Amino acid sequence: MSNRVGPRQLREMAQARIGEVLGALFPGQAITYPVFTPLNPTRDDKTPGSFVIWTRGAACGGFIEYAREGEKGDVIDLVAYVHRRDRAFALRWLEDLFGIRDMDPALLRQAKATARTKACETQKADSAKLARKRRIANDMFRRAEPSILGTVAEDYLAARGIAYRALKFPEQDVRFAPSLEWWKGAKWKTEEGGVKTKVEPGPKFPAIVAAMRNIHGELTAVHCTFLRADGTGKADVAGAKLMYGQVKGAIIRLTRGPSNLTWEEAKANGVLEPFAVGEGLETMLTVGLAIPECVTGAAGSLDNIANVYVTHDRVEETYVCFDNDAGPKLAEKRNTIMDVLGASGNPVAAMMPPDGINDWNEA
Repeated sequence: MSNRVGPRQLREMAQARIGEVLGALFPGQAITYPVFTPLNPTRDDKTPGSFVIWTRGAACGGFIEYAREGEKGDVIDLVAYVHRRDRAFALRWLEDLFGIRDMDPALLRQAKATARTKACETQKADSAKLARKRRIANDMFRRAEPSILGTVAEDYLAARGIAYRALKFPEQDVRFAPSLEWWKGAKWKTEEGGVKTKVEPGPKFPAIVAAMRNIHGELTAVHCTFLRADGTGKADVAGAKLMYGQVKGAIIRLTRGPSNLTWEEAKANGVLEPFAVGEGLETMLTVGLAIPECVTGAAGSLDNIANVYVTHDRVEETYVCFDNDAGPKLAEKRNTIMDVLGASGNPVAAMMPPDGINDWNEA
């Protein structure tokens, strides 16, 4: 009788031996860590960069092709993708690569145990890394000034047509940092073993620092908008808006709605109110000013809107305030978001700006 290995165990074995797997899939290409960017063998790829494979962490072996919508998956999907076959083929390919079918049962048990141990160690390391990021995010928020009133952050929003002090019942989650490192501009040195050490910090700018909270009200990430010194616009850097921490499923809570209750207070008292959510901070502050009847929040990104909490014990109905980005792929993504949020059972409606207008702030 041939040896049997389930998909989960085979995925763990493939992750534990990721160098061997990638060496067989991409012969002659040097494997790099923590990400590997080979040429995509499924197309006439001339320049590496858009085809990304993770080589460390819980997502080890997972991939995404940024040049093509929807082309992504785990290490088993990667094998199928490269060979242009299905997952059943990929499972057989991995079994053959590892010699599983003819392996001595005792050695196979040992290989499974080794892969499971490594998977558990990776999970613990990833959890510790995530906890560290959450601590740093909380520290960034704690160190920021508790109000943006009278600061260049208020000037910046005013230049965008947002009278922040006119908000009715704002949450207390938008703060101001007079000098915050734009960490994307930091320089790092990779030590032996892949450990990175910061050798030069990034430049500092004034910044809006907004808390991003999960369904339990815990601050899991921050959203930072880096500004020019005089507040006349965003800082002149590539990527003046950054998020740090555990972003998935978290939102920036902006306004409380007519009850003036926090999410937790409203849930405890059975108060339901309409909820408006969108991508950007400025967009949803604009909506909060225009529609004080709604609780408002910002997801930070289009993809994260699908992860927001629209629970029955807080939300009466949800209005998704999309940007007016063109293109069939973005339209498909908006439809997917509506389907996901609609599965909650609460009424969900999309709000699109008028034609020719980019977002609700511009409108």
